[in-house]
Amino acid sequence: MPGFDLTKMTVLPFTEPNDDGWTVQVHVRGTDLIDGPRPLYARLGEQEMEGVSVYSDGNGFSGFLREAPQDGQRLFVHYAGCEEQETTLVFQPADV
Repeated sequence: MPGFDLTKMTVLPFTEPNDDGWTVQVHVRGTDLIDGPRPLYARLGEQEMEGVSVYSDGNGFSGFLREAPQDGQRLFVHYAGCEEQETTLVFQPADV
């Protein structure tokens, strides 16, 4: 994947309701991500991740989903103004 490499995805369910309506938090590990002027966007399957935040060390990002992902849904990412990239990361229930 141009510019960065994503290696692992972990999905953590919220144990209590929250005001934003999110049901899971997604953590993605990788290298060479940029926390800069262009925001990073991500989606898991067709569901857009909200509140995406790149880690300051550039070794991953996290975001939130309103619905739990389904088995086999693939992660897609892109910086604002850039073409969306299909990743090799696919959700599996063992990721929870």
